[in-house]
Amino acid sequence: MSENRKLSIIIPHFNSPHYLRTLLLSIPDLSEIQVIVVDDKSTQHREEYKRLREEFGKRRIEFYDNDGIKSAGTCRNIGLRHAAGEWLLFADADDYFMEGFYEGVSRYFDSDYDIIFYPPTSIVPETGKLSDRHVGTAKKVHDYCENPDWKNTLELRYKYQSPCSKLIRRAMVVENEIWFEEILVSNDVMFSMKCGYAAKQITADQQVIYCITMNKGSLTNRMSEELYDIRTGVFFRRFSFLKERLTKEEMDYMEINGRIKVFQALQNGYGLKKVFGLLREYRRYGVKIWGWDLITKAFHYVWVVFDQIKIRKRDKKYIVK
Repeated sequence: MSENRKLSIIIPHFNSPHYLRTLLLSIPDLSEIQVIVVDDKSTQHREEYKRLREEFGKRRIEFYDNDGIKSAGTCRNIGLRHAAGEWLLFADADDYFMEGFYEGVSRYFDSDYDIIFYPPTSIVPETGKLSDRHVGTAKKVHDYCENPDWKNTLELRYKYQSPCSKLIRRAMVVENEIWFEEILVSNDVMFSMKCGYAAKQITADQQVIYCITMNKGSLTNRMSEELYDIRTGVFFRRFSFLKERLTKEEMDYMEINGRIKVFQALQNGYGLKKVFGLLREYRRYGVKIWGWDLITKAFHYVWVVFDQIKIRKRDKKYIVK
């Protein structure tokens, strides 16, 4: 069943068979395409999902269940173990591929590239209107296409953190033993970092092949203290990975700093203990906090102002009325 497979598309699924149907219908029913769906222990719409499996199982689509740690990363790893295609695409169950995407990726099947990056688009599914969720990622691709210098290359390799809207050579992933982290959120960050580093040749294509939906219930849009802690752990692993491999000039350009994590901890009321613990870790890892120089200047400014006020008060008694 796996012979002559050019492309494997791996899809983690959780509680969204309606959106999954749209995604599956956007994929051509071709023998060279292997589609792998892995359910992440869905708790809702199970009958609808069962009917969908029966219907699309006839289209050579493979369905598996996650019997390990609940995580999209676990599902993607299960998909990788079953993948037989020479190339990989990843998709989230509530997104879909654009018309003509297969022609856009198949033109690279005989190339020497390890990763081909594409600009995604995004919509709000309730209204069908364009959202801005894709803008930052799409800009990285467009900038590289206009000028593939070392800075724009870094942007693609290490700042394009989603595995979606990328065509990835499976042999590179297998040979470098690259896996997704089996955690609740940000499971794809280190996978993307390692692929970006391992890729010998990369390129970018201006064709839009993938549409992200702005799903309000997505874990991506939620922030509990548990999710914050997981994302913070990923932040430090990413920082360490890049610090060990990039030059000082490249790291300076990457501008990986900790200010957002500090602001998030304060904004969400996680307490000063959390903030000071974070600052200790920043010091241990060597993470810069952009803005401390500005804070120093601000304190200096406040000090000067107060000093001037004191001088005025002192001099008042010498003023002759």
